[in-house]
Amino acid sequence: MDFNDVYQVASVTDDEAANKLLSHGWKLLKVTVNASADERYLERGVFQISTPVYILGASKDVAGTYSKAEATKRSY
Repeated sequence: MDFNDVYQVASVTDDEAANKLLSHGWKLLKVTVNASADERYLERGVFQISTPVYILGASKDVAGTYSKAEATKRSY
């Protein structure tokens, strides 16, 4: 996908949502990591959290037929 064709970009941390977007025509642009450290309990050591982040892009017609909101909608 050429960047000129990207109409909407979605950043999701859930692999299920990323797979839903991919199955509906979205393209994977980048995989990165969101990392942070919690030092509130320093006597026990630094607690580090890292979460994968999937960045996907869609053309106007794909984003119109299946939006990020559809992929991240929760069903109870």
